[in-house]
Amino acid sequence: FEPFFTTKPPGKGTGLGLPQVYGIVQQLEGQIQVESTVGEGTQFTIYLPLLNQGEAQPVGAAPIHPPHGHDELILLVEDENALREAVKEMLAGLGYRVVTAQNGASALATYTAHSAEIALVVSDLIMPDMGGMELYHALMARDPQARMLLVTGYPHEVETETGGHIQWIQKPFTIDTLAQRVAEALHGD
Repeated sequence: FEPFFTTKPPGKGTGLGLPQVYGIVQQLEGQIQVESTVGEGTQFTIYLPLLNQGEAQPVGAAPIHPPHGHDELILLVEDENALREAVKEMLAGLGYRVVTAQNGASALATYTAHSAEIALVVSDLIMPDMGGMELYHALMARDPQARMLLVTGYPHEVETETGGHIQWIQKPFTIDTLAQRVAEALHGD
């Protein structure tokens, strides 16, 4: 569960999968059991507490309506293809136009080409070569008015590094949480 430890070759993994799972299970007040046998494999068993019936939303409760966009252009930066496509679909479903980049360098080029149109940059924090914090600093050097929302499994790291001056959303997130955080990043001061 050690962050940044990976058995994959350089550039093929960040070593953040198990630490994220561990963090999620801890937040849910659960436990993880690991059984590993050399040459055979590893088995992870996750135990989560039961949901109290009183915590469930009643059937007749009013639905929550997340804030929707008005065709604003968002630059989404994510190195994992599946996650990038999933978040792109979520944002499009919320009423935003989305352009994507799979790394910080590509994001800078896209932002430079479309800076007048891009209302918000949504970027993963941990990426190979140029991470989200480096991208943030590079964007601020070019355009101090740029708005950015960092996506992270480690919000404490963002708070510590920035003194709370950068908007962030914690993985994993729901579409409602994404809608709320994007609206705050777009329209907040």
